[in-house]
Amino acid sequence: DGIMGEGTVIITGGTFGFDPTTWVATGYKAVPSGSNFVVVSNDIDAVVSSTAELSDAIANGNANIVLAEDITYNTAINNNAVINLNNNTFEATHSFKLGNNADLTMIGGDYVANGTFGHVDVRPSTAEGSVVTFEDVNFSFNKLGPTYGPSTNRLGSVVEVCAEVADAHTKILFKNCTFDNAAVLFEGLSDKTGTIDAVFENCTFNALTSSAPVSVTNFVHGTIKMTGCTFNLECTSSS
Repeated sequence: DGIMGEGTVIITGGTFGFDPTTWVATGYKAVPSGSNFVVVSNDIDAVVSSTAELSDAIANGNANIVLAEDITYNTAINNNAVINLNNNTFEATHSFKLGNNADLTMIGGDYVANGTFGHVDVRPSTAEGSVVTFEDVNFSFNKLGPTYGPSTNRLGSVVEVCAEVADAHTKILFKNCTFDNAAVLFEGLSDKTGTIDAVFENCTFNALTSSAPVSVTNFVHGTIKMTGCTFNLECTSSS
């Protein structure tokens, strides 16, 4: 309705039911998203509100993307992408492949694995591999519950790194992330030994489980560094 009194309104983010361009700060823009406008920095290529929009934005080479709403997703990512979840929920209804040595960054929101296979499947296709970063992401696997029983709980994988070619290398960083009944797996295909450089920084692991929240299996070597991490784990088996 307008601004009353002295002062200046400067907007650098948020979702609005009207066009706030008049008050948007230098270096930012108001982008239409459905019936709303989302204020983002000028370096953002796309603001998306659906699975189809996100998939199309990535396929069209839009590297910097902001989510305007919660979405579900299960489509392969074959181009570099920086996805700002914008405090929304990214729900993986099935595993989806990160291929073509694409680099992926995901920032600021919830990642929910809503299925037996609801993980990012990092599959480097040459020795160069991918660089993957998750920052301020809350991972969770929502298939655990009373029907599983405390002695048989297994964590749902949210990220799996699997080498497809010999000596494929992957760098992956988890910073300020939370894992609720969620696991990260590093593995390789037969005779396709891969290398990993993995860092977990200020992460928290919460689980009642019979399996490990971080594991390395089959044909993989490299380094895993953990700093400032918290483990709230209760093992329900003799493992």
